[in-house]
Amino acid sequence: MGQNLRALFKPHKLSPELDELNTQWEHCFESDIRGMLISDSFTFDETFRQTEEEVTWEIHELKMLPNEWYLDLKAWVGVNDPDSHPLTLSPKAYIRQKISRLGETFRTEATSPADSHVYYRQQDGSTSVGSIQGIFSHTRIQKDDTFRTQTFFIINQYQPLPKDHRNCDNFRRFHTVAGKIYQDCYFSRYTLVNSDKLLHHFALGPIPLHGIEYPCFVALPLDKS
Repeated sequence: MGQNLRALFKPHKLSPELDELNTQWEHCFESDIRGMLISDSFTFDETFRQTEEEVTWEIHELKMLPNEWYLDLKAWVGVNDPDSHPLTLSPKAYIRQKISRLGETFRTEATSPADSHVYYRQQDGSTSVGSIQGIFSHTRIQKDDTFRTQTFFIINQYQPLPKDHRNCDNFRRFHTVAGKIYQDCYFSRYTLVNSDKLLHHFALGPIPLHGIEYPCFVALPLDKS
């Protein structure tokens, strides 16, 4: 639907009589990123990479980040955005329960466990699976005095099978379509991920493994790209 609308509403395809309507359309549907499917669809490109985020919330809607989230955000900015000022990074952000992009809705585990299950890419390029615990959009000032807004996800990462048990995972041979088997438990430390690293949902299917007593599941990728 989003692709069709983008094609229909290309300016050069509209008659001059509809110029005023096109302006109203952009004002109503392309200026808000607070979880509306239409606006979020136009905020991200087809590969789910963040292109631009426009702040539409008011200052009074910002909340203090938990201290651990703030420290991790500060560390992330220091490594990934040399054009920002980590020392003047605001501890406040717009806290969200969900974000919708191109037909997929990502929610926190407390809101919807199924919609919180995601594949994501780590800093070293490898992929992991986890459950979204928090979502927030944060605005920071750049060295040229401009502002940049990004959305971040707090994710509890599921532990992979120990190396001596990975031969039990026959799905691993076809992991792109079949996924992998993981332990049904988290690492003790969560991961902070920006929206560029979020990939897609996965379906969680409990699976018993011979000779393994701890609970496991297969994470079946639900990649729509």
